[in-house]
Amino acid sequence: MLIDDAILVASRLLASLRSMRAAQEVVDEAERQVIAREAGLNRYERINGHDFSAGDAYWERTKPFWALVRDAWDEVMDKHDRFRLQTESEEGKLFEKFFERAEAIESADEFDDTAARDFIDRTLAEHITAEADATEASRY
Repeated sequence: MLIDDAILVASRLLASLRSMRAAQEVVDEAERQVIAREAGLNRYERINGHDFSAGDAYWERTKPFWALVRDAWDEVMDKHDRFRLQTESEEGKLFEKFFERAEAIESADEFDDTAARDFIDRTLAEHITAEADATEASRY
């Protein structure tokens, strides 16, 4: 038990040190001035005795969908050096659409990867604008 406690304390300290972000800066490229700074500290606690089976089951059922989401994001970033991300469109928030779809997949009998990828591509297209065409959304 003593070794487990020491490992837990060490891992908390390491996580805290790693998660401290000292003055990460967002710079307006046109004017070359700092427009935002971020600093943060994340704390983590080991949870013992909790039944994580619901989360494990969710992950097993939705893992193929989230893999396709990651692949689509990789393609967006490979295709565009710069783009604008609008987190909300007329149809709703980006993350909500993805989680609603994942929930439907979790309760479905089969996973249709073609339909899932079509949904992902359409959804991202609603929220992403190439930098040359971008207007009022967040720049990334």
